[in-house]
Amino acid sequence: MPNQKAAKKDHYQYSDLSSIKKEGEEDQYHFYGVVIDASFPYKGEKRYVVTCKVADPSSVAKGGKLNTVNVVFFSQNFEDLPIIQRVGDIVRVHRARLQHYNDAKQLNVNMYYRSSWCLFIGNDKEAPLEPKVENEDGTNNYFSYTPYNFSGKSFTQEGHETKILKDLKKWSKDYFSNNDVVEQVKKADIETAMKNKTDFDLLAKVTEISDNDQYTNTVSLNDSTGQTWTGHLFKRKFPHLVKGDVLRIKSVSAKEDNSLIFSSHSNILKFFSFSSIHKKLKSSISSDTHIKTCVTKIDKAAHNKMDITPLKKLFFNPKKSEKLFRSQFSVLKVDTKNLEDYVGAFDGKKWHSYKGKKTPKDAELRWNIKLIVTDYKNQQDDKAYMIHLDDNSFFKGINPANWSNAATKKKAEKAFSVLTNNKVNYVDAILERDKKNYHIRHTQFK
Repeated sequence: MPNQKAAKKDHYQYSDLSSIKKEGEEDQYHFYGVVIDASFPYKGEKRYVVTCKVADPSSVAKGGKLNTVNVVFFSQNFEDLPIIQRVGDIVRVHRARLQHYNDAKQLNVNMYYRSSWCLFIGNDKEAPLEPKVENEDGTNNYFSYTPYNFSGKSFTQEGHETKILKDLKKWSKDYFSNNDVVEQVKKADIETAMKNKTDFDLLAKVTEISDNDQYTNTVSLNDSTGQTWTGHLFKRKFPHLVKGDVLRIKSVSAKEDNSLIFSSHSNILKFFSFSSIHKKLKSSISSDTHIKTCVTKIDKAAHNKMDITPLKKLFFNPKKSEKLFRSQFSVLKVDTKNLEDYVGAFDGKKWHSYKGKKTPKDAELRWNIKLIVTDYKNQQDDKAYMIHLDDNSFFKGINPANWSNAATKKKAEKAFSVLTNNKVNYVDAILERDKKNYHIRHTQFK
C-alpha cells in the first residue's frame, strides 16, 4: 500500500480558480477543482498528456453559467498521470503554472517540475472507480477525505483541507443537481464530424455489453439524439461499464455504420447519480437494444449451416480449397450514385454499358453493382471491402430485363435505399470467390 506520510510537510494555500490570474515562471498555484470533463492519458509528440476541465464556486458567472478552466497534465510517463472517468470527482493540484492558450485560461501541471495531484470522490455515497489507496478500516466513508489516487509514492494533507473538500462537495451536489453541467450533443454536429472524419462527443446509455475475449468487449449504446452505436473496447481501459450506465463519451470518431472508433485520448466518463444530467439521460434514452435487421435470406438449408467467415479472412487469408463462403456485412454504399449504371449487358465474356441503349446481341441485362461494405459481426475490423452483386435473382420481383420501365427503376431505388441503410440493416449472404473477387450467390433480398 502507498505511504500516506511524507518526510517533509509543506504548507499550501489553495486558490479559487477565478483568482488565478498572474502568469509567470515564478508563479505557482495550488487549487482544488471539480472535474467537468477529461481525456484519457495519451502520448503526445514528446510526452504523455491528460486534458481536463474543472470548476469551483468561483467559476459560476451571472445567470448560472459555468466558466470552466482547462487543466493540462504533462509527464514523461503514462503512470504519473491521473485516469479520470467520472464527472464530478475532485482533483487537487500542487504547483501548477498559468498560461493563456487560444485566449483561454490554462493551468499546466508538469510532473517533471515537481507538480503533483490527488483525486477524491465527489459523492461520499458512491465508491471510487479505480482506487490506488486501500480502504484500511473498511468503512463506507473512508474515502470522504482520503484521496483514492495520487501521484508519486505519498501524499500530504493538512487539517484545513477537510473543510475545502466538504464545501466543494456541498457546492457541486447543489450545482450538479440543478444544472446539466455538460453541453447537450446535437445530431447535426455529429453528422458534420462524421462527414469531416473528425472527433465528436456523445451522451449515451449502455443497452448491451458482451465479452469478446479476456481483453475486449463490445457495447451497444443509444444516445441522446436517438441514434444507436456500437463500440469495441479494451476492458483494461474501461473496466467499470455495466448495462444501464449513462455516460459522456469524449472524443471518438465513427464509421458509416455507426461503429465507434476509440483513439488513445478517447475517454468514457460516468456521472454521479444526484446529477441532473444523469437523471435526464436515464429517463429519456431508451434502454431497448436496437439490433440491426437482416434484410436477406439464404435460399438453401445447407448454406444456412455454414460458418460465418469474417471479411478480413476472406480477402486476406481465405481457404483456397473452398469456393463458397457465408458472411454478414453492412452495406455502406453502392460504388456509383447513378441508378442508370446499376444494370449492364453481359454476353457471357464481358460487360457492355447499357444506359437505355439496345441490348447487344446474345447479351443479357444483369445487375452490375459493386457494394462497399464493412463486416457486421467483427466490428473491430475498420476496413471497407467490395462485394459484387450481379445475380438477377437477388431482388425478387425486380428484373433488370425491364430496366427501361420507370416502375421497375422506382422499385429498385426503394430496395437499394433499404439495402444501404447500414445503421439499421445488414446482409447475410453466400459469397462465391472468383479469383480475388466475391459475388453474392444463393441469397435473396426479403
